[in-house]
Amino acid sequence: LSFARAHLGLGNFSCGGSWLSPNSVKLMQQQSFLLPSVSERFDWHWGLGWSLRSCKKTGMSMVEHSGITLGQNAILRLFPDQNIAFAVLLNGIKPGALDAIAADLTRELIQFDCDEPEPLPVKCSTSKLACYTGSYESFGSHYQVALDEEAESATLLLQEVDKVGVVSTRELTLTPLGNHVFMPTTMQGLRLHNVVFMFDKNS
Repeated sequence: LSFARAHLGLGNFSCGGSWLSPNSVKLMQQQSFLLPSVSERFDWHWGLGWSLRSCKKTGMSMVEHSGITLGQNAILRLFPDQNIAFAVLLNGIKPGALDAIAADLTRELIQFDCDEPEPLPVKCSTSKLACYTGSYESFGSHYQVALDEEAESATLLLQEVDKVGVVSTRELTLTPLGNHVFMPTTMQGLRLHNVVFMFDKNS
């Protein structure tokens, strides 16, 4: 957490000394790019090396960076206004586990509920959902979307190939929420972060 303390302290370590200027820290935590809206509770931005979340109602801000690799999952979350930070390291990958632990810690430390409200699905015809089928790529991961006509929702088949060629496959049901936003749910009924489809001008 020394890294987090330095960012909360504008580049200064608690034991003395500094490794970043206050201006550099502020620039890293500055909202540089607005991400597509997938949340009813937060606006999401990118900074330099940070994911930035601000509550739409209260303006409360969170600065975080998370990652996943072979058998490991982690997040570092900072609350600049409260001068609080925490880190979670998981020796294993279970859908929703890291988010649930981070949400519990956020609720305990700053009395804020990160959970999204229960969504209101919208009805889409099979022909309308068909425009989302196909192959996608995001951050080096490959996704295949096919139509589940019985459930009237798209089914996402996620295939990721790591550096040693191991393929991990899981299936998610996508429930339409409107504006190209879908709620992914595992076959066990676990809700994950909303996803948004983005199309270029030629799509």
